[in-house]
Amino acid sequence: MSSGQFDLARRGLAVLRSMRGLAGKLAQSADLLDPDWAPEAAELADELRSGAPEPIAFRRIERELRDAWGGKVSHHLAEIDPEPAAMASAGQVHRAELASDGRAVAVKVLHPGAEEALRADLANLGLVAQLATAFLPGLDARAITAELRERVLEEYDLEHEAQAQRGFARAYRGHPFILVPAPVTELARTSVLVSEWLPDGIRVDDADRFGEALVRFHLGAMFHLGAFHGDPHPGNHRLLPDGRVGVVDFGAVGRAEPVWLAALLDLADAADGQDSALMALDLAALGYLAEPERVDGERWLGLALHLGGWLLDADPARRTTIEPELGERLAAGAPVDEALLSEALRFARFPARDLQAGRLVSGLAARLSLLRAAAPWGAIAAEYRVGAEPATALGRDEAAFWAGRRSRAGAVQALRR
Repeated sequence: MSSGQFDLARRGLAVLRSMRGLAGKLAQSADLLDPDWAPEAAELADELRSGAPEPIAFRRIERELRDAWGGKVSHHLAEIDPEPAAMASAGQVHRAELASDGRAVAVKVLHPGAEEALRADLANLGLVAQLATAFLPGLDARAITAELRERVLEEYDLEHEAQAQRGFARAYRGHPFILVPAPVTELARTSVLVSEWLPDGIRVDDADRFGEALVRFHLGAMFHLGAFHGDPHPGNHRLLPDGRVGVVDFGAVGRAEPVWLAALLDLADAADGQDSALMALDLAALGYLAEPERVDGERWLGLALHLGGWLLDADPARRTTIEPELGERLAAGAPVDEALLSEALRFARFPARDLQAGRLVSGLAARLSLLRAAAPWGAIAAEYRVGAEPATALGRDEAAFWAGRRSRAGAVQALRR
């Protein structure tokens, strides 16, 4: 981000900080700001963390569980640790054991009043969307506000999260390097989520393998499941002793329809072929550009190659490290010349439909930047883009896994030109 963008972020933060229900979500976002981007990044991260919610007294947590389950907690849990094992954006997680079979589980409980505070905040969310138009004046603030409202409310509905997590847990059962804990759906309520306890994590010594696993999970799920986990926050991933990556927090799950994915891959093909006219048409088809015939396609092609050209190099020997500069470029956009900025102000759009996917891409870029992960990213992308052979050992393991299961990747390729 530029200094001006950080200043604008602070203005947005001032509005958001007045919204008690979103304080936890804001505090979590600080963990994706790399202090190496700029001194302002560290300052902004400190401001965000200062709004983190405090743990709720255990007696309140017990009361919430009794109210949610309509009876004694001991009917369902043989024991529960009174000290929280982790803090979620709007609640906290406690380790427990099921009364039925003694399994270790994680019990996630929303803080009392969190949903009510959130609903009050959402009434003012339009102010934030209006501030966002400073980045992209063509933004439809009303549509963006409606989409944000719907997605955020989903994240505060733990019964909805349990259903999403169940789908991922079933799809990834037996996966060679991803573990999604299965939820105990019969105990799920709007304010309570119970799922299998993940083993304690270990230190990440191989950042490259860890980063590749994150990419193959968060982006690969789009092609295999038609859905994606949209929150790559560091607290949502854990490297397990057996080498797998445990993934939690499925409140932000987005849909990835084959037609949409095929259109994105067509856009990448146009950029790879340096066909600026076709790329402008593809951008328009996806809703990112109005009146494509009136823009300078070469300028837009140059911007696309600046941002994503490294993903088009399918040479498996070409490894790119996600350094802070590249991570910042991906997470915050790239500087544009005056002519391109003028066109962007007039013709650029951002479909509300893609908010969740945009959050994933920017957050994942920031996450990889923090890891300084290196991999043949272009060759990995080619596996999805053109059906190339797996470029890495993880890719071969994953291809073997999905070969024996239903995957929507073939449907995406069938829609390609």
